[in-house]
Amino acid sequence: MLEEYEHELGRVREENSQLRYQKEVSERDYRGVMLENNSLLSKLENLENIFVGAPIEKMNGGPPGSKIVTERYVASKVLSYCLTELAGSRECRPEEENT
Repeated sequence: MLEEYEHELGRVREENSQLRYQKEVSERDYRGVMLENNSLLSKLENLENIFVGAPIEKMNGGPPGSKIVTERYVASKVLSYCLTELAGSRECRPEEENT
């Protein structure tokens, strides 16, 4: 009977060792994913700053007696630049890719 307990104790120790190893691997992977996530979030914020401007509110009047509806949308800084350039009689075209 003592032999069975020793065998079971060895099996449990081995299982415990494997579980600790898997925990370390999982925690390392988690840290890597979090670093990558933060990096991607930073890149996304930079792109938003480049392409997206402040929200614009537009007032739409409805039929008589109805409430005025306010629509919110986001204007692109690139689009705003193009509109400014067009107003100055210059063409605004994205750079053509070299093929």
